[in-house]
Amino acid sequence: MIFCFLFLYIFIISSQVRAQTYSVLQFGAVGDGKTNDTKAIRDTLAAAANSNGGRVIFDAGYTFLTGGFNVTSNVILDVRGTILGSRDYRNYVLVQPLPWYGGGPDAEESGQMEWGALVRSYNAENITITGGGVINGDGFPWWLCARRNLSEDPCHGFSR
Repeated sequence: MIFCFLFLYIFIISSQVRAQTYSVLQFGAVGDGKTNDTKAIRDTLAAAANSNGGRVIFDAGYTFLTGGFNVTSNVILDVRGTILGSRDYRNYVLVQPLPWYGGGPDAEESGQMEWGALVRSYNAENITITGGGVINGDGFPWWLCARRNLSEDPCHGFSR
């Protein structure tokens, strides 16, 4: 019985602990839709990861141009403004393809790599995306690359 009360007390107290808040603007993001904010966004997410999670805010009224970024456990992406995917493949990291998404079951052994998604997460839990803003991957140019000569700009470095 004492254990039940102790457990309930710990649960109530831990649920009231507020997540640390991180604004991408505080880490150097400009949010004008033209400046590459990839480094600032990745730095913000790294700070949240180093404190075992937190609320990462993309402020309203701003458009954050970015390449791909990784979301770790216990992170709340609070998207109030717009996250706009970069058209420059160099702003994305190469990752192992998922077996069920084009990589096939032997992709890891073959060393085959592909460009990571705009917002990605691997082996993480307790992630929330909220805020009422927009995540715009700007995918149209990337889909065009899938049909063209992949050595031409802006498709250079793109892989299927």
